[in-house]
Amino acid sequence: LMINSVVGRNVLTQPNELQALAAPPPASGKKAKKKPLSSWAEAFVQAMRVLEGPAADAAQQAQRELNIALAASAKPGAPRDALPITLRGLGYVLASTGQLSQAEVVYERALAEARKRAEDSDVSLGSWRDMAVVSREVGKHAASEQCWLSALDVVKGRMGTSRADEAASLKGTGVDRWEVQTELLLCHADALCEQARLDQSEALIREVLARRESTHGAEHPTTLGAVYDLAHLQRVRHLARALDAAGSSE
Repeated sequence: LMINSVVGRNVLTQPNELQALAAPPPASGKKAKKKPLSSWAEAFVQAMRVLEGPAADAAQQAQRELNIALAASAKPGAPRDALPITLRGLGYVLASTGQLSQAEVVYERALAEARKRAEDSDVSLGSWRDMAVVSREVGKHAASEQCWLSALDVVKGRMGTSRADEAASLKGTGVDRWEVQTELLLCHADALCEQARLDQSEALIREVLARRESTHGAEHPTTLGAVYDLAHLQRVRHLARALDAAGSSE
């Protein structure tokens, strides 16, 4: 869990997560009749399943299904966010096959379409995160930082004024936006570190560490993850100083 809390935050939304957006699992404890999938959802779910399968040409198969899903996203019965979700799936295919420039363009369109529908939706939040990750992968660290800040704005706009208020408003939903915000703060810290803005990055990491120690205790895996982040930043700082010293001695 500690390792997952560190390495899992700067990755694109995975096929299984995108599949859950198209075909959400039934709510626990309810005996609601399972709704049939739209033609869009069927094509999109199939594409995500192919991506997670063992086929050597999984990306090509998935792209064919996604083309079908794109056409179906405008048809009656498709959900409001069908188009941005499909574009995020297509962006994942392109990124996973090394076509990062093309993926960036597709993710940018997915974000624009998501924001047209609702600035503060989960799909918009996920699109900001995906844009942050792909921007980082193509070396646009300042752009990545702005995307993380926008994602934080989405979360902050939906939160209670305190952890207790937030927990009360979301009781029974399985959602903890306080933790989501904390993770996004670390993503912002990563983006600052990559721009050599180490003091600002350290301040954010220490804020997260204090939150997690207060909420979960010093030995919780997520707290230890923040301790690791702080130690990593100190190693980056020492290396930067060593390189500066070596450069000035020449």
